[in-house]
Parts: sequence; C-alpha cells; structure tokens
Amino acid sequence: MRLILPGPWLPMLLGAALRLVNINAPIIGVHSWRQADTAGLARNFHLNHLPIWLPQVDWGGAGSGYAETDFPIYSFGVSLLYQLFGVQEWLARGLSLLCSIGAIYLIQRLGSNLFGREAGWWGALFFALLPLSVFYGRSVQPEALLMLSSALALERGLAFQQRGGKLNLSLAGLGLAAASLIKVLPLFWLGVPLLALGWRRWQLWLVGGLVLIATVAWYWHAHQLFLETGLSFGFWGSKASRYSWGDLLNWRYWGDILLRFSLRGLGLVGLPLLIWGLWLPAQSKQEKILPLGLLAVLLAGALAPSSSYIHEYYQLPLLLFACP
Repeated sequence: MRLILPGPWLPMLLGAALRLVNINAPIIGVHSWRQADTAGLARNFHLNHLPIWLPQVDWGGAGSGYAETDFPIYSFGVSLLYQLFGVQEWLARGLSLLCSIGAIYLIQRLGSNLFGREAGWWGALFFALLPLSVFYGRSVQPEALLMLSSALALERGLAFQQRGGKLNLSLAGLGLAAASLIKVLPLFWLGVPLLALGWRRWQLWLVGGLVLIATVAWYWHAHQLFLETGLSFGFWGSKASRYSWGDLLNWRYWGDILLRFSLRGLGLVGLPLLIWGLWLPAQSKQEKILPLGLLAVLLAGALAPSSSYIHEYYQLPLLLFACP
C-alpha cells in the first residue's frame, strides 16, 4: 500500500508553527550581538530615513555611523515594515519566518523535480523541522532570506536548464544576486552547481558575470564607507580574524564542524539518511548538483575558516543540498 502524502502545505504549516514560538521575544540568546546589529540597522533606516546604501550602526560614536556591511537588504526590508507598523521586533522575526517558509516550498519543488514528489515532500519536511533551520528561520538575521534566495536560484536554475525561458533565467539570477550580496560566499557555493547545470549555456555565464559585477560594486562602496568612518563588520585585513588558514590542517576543525552539523543541522537522525543518499548512484547528471553543492559549501567555508568555525550559520546552506 503506497503512502499518500499531503501537499507542500503540511511541511510549511509545521515549519511556521515551530518558528512562531515566542515570535515576540526580545533579541537574546545565541548570536544576540549579530541580531542586535541587524535590528539596529533596520531601526536606523526607519528613524533616520536613510537609503539602503547608507547602513548606519549604533556604535558609530560621534561620527555618522555609516559602516562597511554586507548588502543590508534584510534590514532595509524590516525598516519598511517598521514604517507601516512601528518598531516591533516580532516584525523582524516575522520577515525571517516568511522567508523560511518560502524556502521550504522551493526546496520541496527542487527535490520533486530531481527525485519525484515523495522525495521533495520529505526533503521539505526535514528542512522545516531540523533545529538549525528552525533557529535561523526566526532569528533577526539575514540567513532566512539567504536560504530563500539560494533555493530560488537553484530551483529556477534547474527549470532554466530543463525548459529554458527568460523568466526562469531572470529569477535564478535574482536569487543568485541576492544571496551573493548578502554573504559573498554564495558566489562560489551557488555558482558552482548552477554552472554545472548548464556550463555550455552562455546565458548562465552572463548572469554570473553580472552578479559578480554587482557584488564587487557593493563591497567596493561599503569599503569606501569604512575608509570614511573606520566602522566595519570586519570583512578584510589582518584585524578581521576570519582567515586563520592554519586551522584547516587541524583535524579538530573539521571534526567539530561535522559534529555540529550532524547534531544541530541534521538532528543526528538525518546523518545516516544523508550518507545513504550520497551512496546511492545518481540517476541523472542533474542530481549531482546536490553533492557538488555540499562540497562547495564546505570549500567556501574554508575560505574564511575562523568565521566558519565560530559561527554555525556558515553551515546552514548545507541543509539546502542535504535535505532533498
């Protein structure tokens, strides 16, 4: 007897229910400093009527407070909600929740396209329930938007590879651009599987080139803000504490990351399922984008090993490829 699964609404509803718990909580707990900075940017966008290209932190001293940050699209989006409903922290968590629910839906579509409807449904359910996904699906950080953008890039990139279409290409490019502007590293761990899907299609190379130009342009502008004010989230230079590449030669570095991802990322139960899925032979070339993406995320994290080791949200994108 074949199990009849409900539609994608069930993983989405379960995911929403978990992420709604204490949705009005203040900014406390893990990464509260990062969440406070993100919320501070949103509040300053709102109160000071700033454009998106002038992110302002609360620790600027007597200066303007403009800082070198990643592209603050999430904080700016929260500020628009503040304009409508006032400064309330549940609005920021609510935006993360909506982005996370959107990612659940797109992961379901991605898995269904690659492996069939049942696999897509179970992959979406895992992403909805796993601890790492739940936490960052409601935190005041851009990670939920990053996952939504990345899922959009992969799902529509696969659709473009299969059926073509300017809309599919545009949406894939939009997802890649948003993800890369938010974190930079998606240029690699999204770009590699996307180009693997259609490396002979010049349109994908064109989109990749445009996204690279946009990303470089933003971070050049952000660096000019740093040169003007001396304020930065710490991206470049010897004081950034992100690039201790000697850690890569330490077995504990890799062991701790894999242990953390196995427990909080895959909830331990998902680990043997992931290993089993990787062991099974691929039925098509398209399926290979998932193990390729897993490897690309790990290699991208190695470009900033200290950050990857300290901050578990650098392993969050692994779920995008692991859950299906």
